[in-house]
Order: sequence, then C-alpha cells, then structure tokens
Amino acid sequence: MVLPNTDTTAGAYLAATELSGRAIVPVAMRNVGGTNGWSSSMYLLSAVGTAATLRYYRTADGTLSLVDRVDLVGGSSLKVDSRKIAALADNERYAVTIEADSGGALTAVAMEQALTGGDALMVSEGAVAATLPSRLVPGSIAVRPATAEIGTGGSARFSATVKDQYGVPLNETPAWSTSSNSPGAIGVDGVFHAGSAEGSGSVRASAGAVSASAAVTVAGLAFYRMRFDFSTSSDWSTMDVLPIGDALSRRMIVGPSSSLWSGPNGELRFNASQPIYDSITGHKVGITFDVAIAAAAWDRLRISVVKGALGASSIRVSRMIDATAVPVARFDHPGDVETRVFALPALDPAAAPPSNTRLTARQPKMLLAHYYPWYHLDMWTPP
Repeated sequence: MVLPNTDTTAGAYLAATELSGRAIVPVAMRNVGGTNGWSSSMYLLSAVGTAATLRYYRTADGTLSLVDRVDLVGGSSLKVDSRKIAALADNERYAVTIEADSGGALTAVAMEQALTGGDALMVSEGAVAATLPSRLVPGSIAVRPATAEIGTGGSARFSATVKDQYGVPLNETPAWSTSSNSPGAIGVDGVFHAGSAEGSGSVRASAGAVSASAAVTVAGLAFYRMRFDFSTSSDWSTMDVLPIGDALSRRMIVGPSSSLWSGPNGELRFNASQPIYDSITGHKVGITFDVAIAAAAWDRLRISVVKGALGASSIRVSRMIDATAVPVARFDHPGDVETRVFALPALDPAAAPPSNTRLTARQPKMLLAHYYPWYHLDMWTPP
C-alpha cells in the first residue's frame, strides 16, 4: 500500500495479510499542533463488500466521542480522513475501533501526517481482532412509558431502546413479557392488551442479559367516543349499530329523539325518513349522534344499513377527541334495497388511545323521581 505524503514524497507500508471482523487503531488525531499539524487518515481494506462501524474514544478520558458508519467495497480500500470529520475536535487524540458487519473481514492501516512539508509521516497497522473486546452486545435497555394506566379492554403501546456495552443505540428487537400478576398480555410488537378485570402488574423488555420493566395498571372501562353522521336521500333508511351491548351510552346531537330506538334483536337502531316527493327531488335528511363504544368491542362492531329503492345513504364515522371530530371511515349505500354491513377499520392504540376515564357500563336511574312526581321525566338519567 502506497500512502502519498506530498506531491514529491511518499511512504510505503504493507498491511498484514490476516483479515478480521474487527480491528483497532490505537492513535488517531486531528490537527494536533494547528491546522498544519498532525492528523490521521485510516485506510480500510475489505475482502468482501460490507459496512463497518467506527467508534472514536478520546484518549484523555476514554469517552466515546463519535460513532460513524462507512460502506466498504470488496477488494478495494477506503480512506477515512480525520480532517474531514467535523465531529472530531482539534488537538485531540483518539483510539478507534473498527467493526465489520456480520460476515465481513477487513484490515486497517493508519497514517499520521503533518502538512509542514518534508517527510512528516508515520504509518502503523491496525491491531487484529484478538486484541479487541467481544462483539457488540446489549449493555442496557430502557422501556417507555415507565408507567401506564389503561381501562379494561383497552390497549397501550410500549417501546424499548437497547444500547450496547459502550452506550450506543443497538439495532436489536427486545423480547416482551409480563409479570405473573399482570392484568393483561403483551405482544411481540410491544402492544399491551388489558383484560376485563382491574389490577396492576408490569411488562418487561429483555435483550441479551439485560432487561427493564414498566408498571401497568388496568382500571375502569376503556372506551371510544364515536360520532356517526347518518344521511340519506331515500324516502326511508335504517342504520343499526351491532351489537347493542357494546354501546355504553348514546346521545342524539341532531335529529328527532323518535329516530332512535332498539331493534327486534336489541340493536341500536336509527331511522331517517322523508316524503317520496322530497326523495325524488334529491333532498337529504340526516341524523348525528354520539355513542361510547367499549374499546375491547371495537373489532366486532358492525354498521348495518338498509334503505328504500330511491336515493342513497351514507355514514361518516369520527372519533371525538374533546370537541374535535377526527374522521375514521365513510360508508356509502347506493341505490338498491339490499342490506349492507360495514366493519370499522382497525385502530392503532398508540395513534388512537382509548379514554382511560372510569366509565361504568350502566348508570343508575334517578329514583327520587318516583317519590317526587313534580320532577320531569327528562330529569331521569338514562341507562
């Protein structure tokens, strides 16, 4: 290997023929003694095309100062010039470890050169793998969030950051598990699914010999507050929310209260109708209502729509977050008389977490109205 010094001088050095997955350069420097002072260049030679990770440790205190990635071409060398690495400090010396990706093999030569002219050149060979520590292994792991409170039947997503023995993030997928008293289960993707009973426990992420935990509490009933905008240009159309047992409460926003009742199978049913003449002219009627849906029931919820031969019906479904309606889906029923059934799209618990508010499935009636008849009927709390 020929390493140029100036336009008229050069230093020659032959690297060892032994290749390894790891190498170390004991001393690398940048502008020691000024901008024309000593700096290092490393020449990496790879037997096969691969990538390598370079870690720069400051000699003064052993601090890891930089992690860099380079791509190597099989049978060719790559120059890594410290002068061109802005993250390295001037007048500092570093020890550099070089590790090829799995299956890679390389050797390294370091050249220390001053730009003062003449033969200001020193060359050294990178040490082979036997002098290096073991390959990168998990050294620490952190789980986020550290605590989570979820309603029964709800979900929450946990994430884990794995770092190697040098404190650098490591691309490794952790294994997830729960404590023996956990009130739910966790999947390989880190999503915790609460059961139907309240309780407390923990989730654990493990990688290699390290692990970390987060506390999880299941309390109350997790639910989504949904808004349905049901409209039709037909002379009549009926919409059912199935099954009714998963609708914890409902509230009419726009439309007559007579539009809402329970169907023959206990389904939550909404009816919209208008004179045939209005339907022929394309007039539309609509109903807007809110429903609290148990989070655990989301996947089995179905919307059934049937209508007359005229016009078409449509349903817009939104999640209510405070006073904001966030669109979830739209379903359209064209001009036929068949019953159509629609399934709601899946919700990501991380992007759309259910409410953790404690909500009982049924609220008690205000029985005082039985004893004090001057209370109006509309003062009763609905079930």
